[in-house]
This record gives sequence, structure tokens and C-alpha cells, in this order.
Amino acid sequence: MLLGYAVSSLTRPTLFNDITLVWSWAHQAPFGDDPAPPLAEYPGLARLLARGALLSGDPVTFGWAWIAVMLALDLVLLVVLARVGGRPAWLWVIGGAALGPVVWLRYDLLVAVLVVLAVRWRGPRPAWSGVLLGLAVLLKLWPLVLAAALLPRPQARRWALAAGGTVLAGVAAEALLAGRDSVVTPLVYQSGRGLQIESLPATPTLWASRGQDPTTVWEFEFRAFQLQDSAGPAWDLLGLVVTAVACLVVLLLGHRAGSDVGTGASRPDALRASSAALLATLLVAVNTVFSPQYVLWFLPLVALATAAASVPRAVDVALVALAGLTQLIWPWNYESLLNLLPEALTVLLLRNILVVVLVVLLGVVVARQLRGASGPDVLPAAGVQPATNDSRT
Repeated sequence: MLLGYAVSSLTRPTLFNDITLVWSWAHQAPFGDDPAPPLAEYPGLARLLARGALLSGDPVTFGWAWIAVMLALDLVLLVVLARVGGRPAWLWVIGGAALGPVVWLRYDLLVAVLVVLAVRWRGPRPAWSGVLLGLAVLLKLWPLVLAAALLPRPQARRWALAAGGTVLAGVAAEALLAGRDSVVTPLVYQSGRGLQIESLPATPTLWASRGQDPTTVWEFEFRAFQLQDSAGPAWDLLGLVVTAVACLVVLLLGHRAGSDVGTGASRPDALRASSAALLATLLVAVNTVFSPQYVLWFLPLVALATAAASVPRAVDVALVALAGLTQLIWPWNYESLLNLLPEALTVLLLRNILVVVLVVLLGVVVARQLRGASGPDVLPAAGVQPATNDSRT
């Protein structure tokens, strides 16, 4: 992987665009045509961490320091998953390799570590779980949907106070130190955006446009390629409604399942992991933006969920396949996608179909776990090594 990424960094220098953007923002240096690039989409805590670029005098040195930190986080995540079981650990290794260099070149991996630990520690350490999810929300916003999977009992109030307190403290500190606009900007940044060409809602239009003049199909806005004259705000509203309904259903069913099994941690942990994976994958599926690093929103959570016996191997296959297809799209064939070449559009279509398949499979897993309230479908307790004679293998 390291050799492949070294080669790709030489053949695809645009891989480092986001890292260079962060460095340019911290140093107020030009980035492309932008004399002082804003990080309007970054929440306050992410911008605070981005100021670490001030410690580096040039973007190349900063880039390699970034990758070193991400390698360390990769190892942390691997250790956490390995303590759950061999299947989650290997799925992360193979899925991460399939996804490619974006794993290390975006800060989404930091958020992935936080949310996996938040799910893993929800049973035995609810306060710490709440703090970690709160930090993840302050970094990226999207983990907020996972609250629906993590809130149900046991110790729901303790978890909610820790998570809510962390978020409120972070928002209050940002408003006090940087002003109200700093808090609001990431929330309104998406308003007015069109459908990014890689997103699932854009797929039918993009497929129908194969072979056409690309300049009549997409435009470059919000530092992304999006469909011209697309109903982005309408899709945003629809996605918000679908996600909200899914969160409400998961919350209510999770609360009922928690009541059925009392305060035992093992089975609720399995349900929480699967529910969190489902919500994260569904959020990406209905989103109007689907950058390649968004696969990191759900890949580690799905890997964690596979420790439960009720998760079929088809989930592993779909996850690795869509990760590999995502790498084929970016960085290796993105120019072909922009030129609307049929082979690139076919790869995109297959990837997005697999995302839908994964959502369906995870929905079936959650339904099965809800039906088996007293079954053996459990995750090993946090901090406990799985048994070597695990019958699931």
C-alpha cells in the first residue's frame, strides 16, 4: 500500500489537494485561483486542528506529517477492530486497501476512529462514548445521525449529557472566540448546492448524459463538479426527511429492544453497531454530495458490525467491491468521468448500486437483530479479546 501510494502521489499530484488547501488556509497563501482559500465547510474544531499547518513551512513537509498522523490513526482503528474479532479487522484492512490513498489524505479517518470508539464504548463507558461522539460532531457534523443508534438504554441520560455537553461546550467556545458566523457558516454552506456528479441522486441524469458535451452537463462550484440546473435544495430536503425518519425508527426500535433485554451490554452492542452502520450508509446514499472519502463514514462502522453472526458475508463483498470501485473512479479515472465516457459512468453506476445494496443488507441485519431479542447475536465486550474457538467462523 505504501509503495502504491508513493507512486500515485507522483502520478496524481491532485491527491494532495485537500492537504495543500488546509496548509494554504492556515498560512493565508494562494490556492490555485483563490488568493486566500476559505474553509467554510469545516466546523470550528476542524479549523482549529488545521492551524497545525502553521508548524510547517511548506506544504510538502506538512503533507507527509499529515500522512504519518493518519497512519497512526489507521493503526489505532485496526487495533480496536482486531479486539472485536478477526473478521472486522480483515475487512478494514482489505476495504481500506480497496478504497486507496483517500484513506490517508483526508481527515475523515480521525472522525472514523472517534465514531467507532463511541459505538464500541457505548455499553461499558457511556460517558466517554458520548464525549467521543460529541467531538466527532464538532469535527464533521454528520456523526450527529448516530445519536439515534447510541441514545437508547442503558444509561441513556448519562450518554446524552456527555454527548450534548461536549457539543454545546464546543459551540459556545467557538462562538465566544471566533464569533457567531463561525458557528453558522458550516451549517449553511451546503445551501444552494447542486447535485455533485458522484452522488446517487445525480446518477440517472449523468448516465443519460453519456457521450454528450460535458460543458452542457456539469459545472464547477463549491470546489466540486455538480450537475447544471439540478434541484440540489429539493434533494437536500428529501434526504433530510428520509434520514430523519430512519433515525426516528432506529431510536424507537432501539429503545424497545433495550427494554426487552434489560441492561446487558452484549446484544445491544451488536444492534447499536449495525444500526450505526445502517444510518451512516443511508446518509451517504441520500446525500447530494458523495466525495470518495465519504466511504470512510460507513466502512469502519460496517466492519465493526460484522462481528455479529447475523451479518451475512454478502455485506463484506459489497463493501469491498464498492470501495474498490470508488478508487477506480477517483483518482484513477476521474478525467474519464468528467468527459462522460461510458466505461467511467458504468463504474460509477455499479458503485452506487452497491451502496443501495449495502443499505438494504444492513436494514435486513438490523431487522433480524431486533427480532432475536434473546438470541446469541452479540459482540465481545469492550476490552475483552474474542474467543479463539469462535463458532461464527
